[in-house]
Amino acid sequence: AAHNSLAGNISSVTVSKSLRYVDLSSNALSGKIPANFSAESSLQLINLSFNRFSGEIPATLGQLQDLEYLWLDSNQLQGTIPSALANCSSLIHFSAAGNSLTGLIPATFGKIQSLQVISLSGNSLGGIIPASLLCGSSGYNSSMRIIQLGVNNFTGIAKPSNAACVNPNLENLDIHENRIYGDFPAWLTDLTSILVLDVSGNVFS
Repeated sequence: AAHNSLAGNISSVTVSKSLRYVDLSSNALSGKIPANFSAESSLQLINLSFNRFSGEIPATLGQLQDLEYLWLDSNQLQGTIPSALANCSSLIHFSAAGNSLTGLIPATFGKIQSLQVISLSGNSLGGIIPASLLCGSSGYNSSMRIIQLGVNNFTGIAKPSNAACVNPNLENLDIHENRIYGDFPAWLTDLTSILVLDVSGNVFS
């Protein structure tokens, strides 16, 4: 039902346990994202991008063990990113760019071994970008390829505990237009597979 003119509120919709793919992107849907997700659900893809959803990202999404793709871009979502999403052990791509999300990125996201892409540009997220997103050993994420966190309010990027921790698979790191200050993190040069590194619009000395 993507790319139609669907409008209205779907917050009370019951999600079938046998449903695998939900794509309602590029409509005019509003209200809150349904929160009645079950641990028995078979959902693998949720695409609600380019709508008018408001409120918070439901923590109950963290019960979806089969979920691989969660796309919530360009809505009106607020509040923090629920740490429960780190329980989505099959998650490959999480994108919620172009909303009004605040708070921190849960450090536990780095422990989702399957996670390859995280895109949260154009929000009001802040604090320190957790080193766990960048790590490739010590039990942390080793699959991450793309991290897009531009146009937020981050003030720093945590240094990995050791050089061996830096993810060898990371290809794209975008942290432009934040409030990161101080010395340029020299350890970023250890990202041997990096193709795109955008740190413009910060306050490095």
